[in-house]
Amino acid sequence: MQNKLNVPLTDIEASDLLLAIVEWTSLNDQRVARIQEWQRMETQLFSKAKRSCIAVQKYLKTDRPEVETMKALDRRIEELGQLTEDLAAKILSLPAESLAEAIAKIEVGLKIQGPEDWQPYALDLVEDGLGALRKQPG
Repeated sequence: MQNKLNVPLTDIEASDLLLAIVEWTSLNDQRVARIQEWQRMETQLFSKAKRSCIAVQKYLKTDRPEVETMKALDRRIEELGQLTEDLAAKILSLPAESLAEAIAKIEVGLKIQGPEDWQPYALDLVEDGLGALRKQPG
């Protein structure tokens, strides 16, 4: 079995840490997809508001279906954000006992980080993974 972090998972290697990382990756992918969907809808909403000569803030206070969908997406994005943050804390608390686990921790840390200022858990995960790599023989 292969996951999106390019870490091969066999039945033997399916540790709690790697399973948590696979779950984090799935939830993060869902969150990114919802954010992109929200952004697409936002662009459409701005266009509709402009065509209707209605201020965007006023348009957002209506009960139009697209506004309600965006609000639901906001709630789901927030929920997924909390779930991924909770999993990041769990991942950080689990020791990396293999090369695959150490690399996976580093990759999660870098995914969390993204192009922005340091995000919660990103630096800690990278440092923890690198510490585990340093302990590996050879």
